Amino acid sequence: MIRLILTLSLTLMLLSCGSELKSKKVTRDNTEMLYGKTTARQLYFDFPVWKEVYDLYTPDQQVENELHKLARPMKVKIFFGTWCKDSRKNVPRFFKVIKGLDQFEIELIAVDRGLDAENENADRYDIQRVPTFIFIEDGHEIGRIIEHPVKSLEEDTVNILKGDKDA
Repeated sequence: MIRLILTLSLTLMLLSCGSELKSKKVTRDNTEMLYGKTTARQLYFDFPVWKEVYDLYTPDQQVENELHKLARPMKVKIFFGTWCKDSRKNVPRFFKVIKGLDQFEIELIAVDRGLDAENENADRYDIQRVPTFIFIEDGHEIGRIIEHPVKSLEEDTVNILKGDKDA
């Protein structure tokens, strides 16, 4: 019985150690930044101020309701830089806008100042400015938001989902 309790305790300790986040920061051009594929959780761990931006943003509720009605399964690739002011402003806000939309599969890719990302070819997606949010449905790009929204993140996302190419 004691052996079983010790085994279970050791197993739980090992499992809990594996779930801790560790910094993924790299230094490029004398700047600490994330590089390559990451998650919002990792981003907020390494750059807590980004979580503050998320917490402070209040999306337009009426537009957000429309977004929830239009949402459908798709991938959203987000190329961003932790060194970039527009990324720091818009990436957390976008996460707040899509909160609760499980239909969106998010792929978060941190790039350096040269717009390069580990194992991700930003050139393939014609990334020229960050952040760039690329909406992909059934393997085809249906729209993107580049650097900052035309109207708002909510409205631009709704327009993309509606098929408005001018979003």
